[in-house]
Amino acid sequence: GITTSTDGFVAVLALRHLRLCLAHDWDAKLSTFPYLHVGGSSQVTVRDVQISVELRLRCNTGVKIREVHAALPDLEVQLNCASTFSSMILSVVLKIFRASLQDHIQKQVRRILLHVLSTEATKWNDTVWSNMMRVVPERLVTEALAWLCNHIPPEGIPI
Repeated sequence: GITTSTDGFVAVLALRHLRLCLAHDWDAKLSTFPYLHVGGSSQVTVRDVQISVELRLRCNTGVKIREVHAALPDLEVQLNCASTFSSMILSVVLKIFRASLQDHIQKQVRRILLHVLSTEATKWNDTVWSNMMRVVPERLVTEALAWLCNHIPPEGIPI
């Protein structure tokens, strides 16, 4: 939903049930004893990613992304190993590092999305917003945003 404050309008955009799939081939060798060699391919499906983006809109400056929150994602990993031994080794490694992998994905999604959204907001502010504010009275924009604040329910609009 959108709320108003003395410092502009604050909105939270919630993205739910997002899904991402990564597929890759890999090969790994230990160069020291026991000279282990594993190889194959895998597919990692990141399910049910929940992201919320908090932004502030001010008439004089435009949109500023304040924060991006990403919930810990659910992971499904499918291993296609060259050998049964590779499959056993990687299954154990995956169980050990699963929480670490989830945490890493969560942080990367947050960091990358914050950077991309902030960059795009700056571009939008410099082109669209600044041009609009040159021709539309600030009072009209403020009233329109206040109307939105009053008519969008706190839980948001389902899309």
